[in-house]
Amino acid sequence: MNKSCFLSGLFDSEGAIIAKNLENRNITKRWIHFSNNNLKTINLVTKLLKEFEIRHKVKSRIHSGFGSKKIQYEILIYDKKSITNFYKHVKFSIKRKQDLLRKLINSYQK
Repeated sequence: MNKSCFLSGLFDSEGAIIAKNLENRNITKRWIHFSNNNLKTINLVTKLLKEFEIRHKVKSRIHSGFGSKKIQYEILIYDKKSITNFYKHVKFSIKRKQDLLRKLINSYQK
């Protein structure tokens, strides 16, 4: 299986893109994130992102929601170069996420 397709599928199902207030640089919110409670999955995703030169941070929190006591891990991609590399190499296959990612990438041009 292709590594980029694998990542795309994971980010389609358990990831999201935040692109808010793109017209106002002072309050803009731009990032891509992926959440999962399996540390092995997080470590695998981290390894694959590094292969595509996509910098990221991993955060954890207890109580992942809905009364769960499990630890939830989150991978966050913030910087322009890494978001651009995500766009070039991984992408989303869900159209609304593709459109939002394109909108976010284009906002850097302004």
